Amino acid sequence: MNTHKLVIKGLSTYFRRNDINSPTSQAGEGHSAQYCYGVWLKHLTLLWENGLRKIPDSMAELGPGDSIGTGLAALLSGVNHYYALDIIRYANNDVDI
Repeated sequence: MNTHKLVIKGLSTYFRRNDINSPTSQAGEGHSAQYCYGVWLKHLTLLWENGLRKIPDSMAELGPGDSIGTGLAALLSGVNHYYALDIIRYANNDVDI
């Protein structure tokens, strides 16, 4: 399997059906630090197996839903820039800032 297919397959794990259909869905596992760190390590392992030998400088997460736990794990592991891209607006500037 070539690198592009592995990256696309890995990115597809970020999409959860409930996140796309309902902005109030509870992702359950997405709020567990252990789960989020495990997802991040899985992706790092795939990157390592395909030749990337360092922590990426930037990470874009497609469809993080209501949990940015995987992105936080990436930042704690040495990623300098994290971008959470979703079709549903989860941020609430009146509450979150």
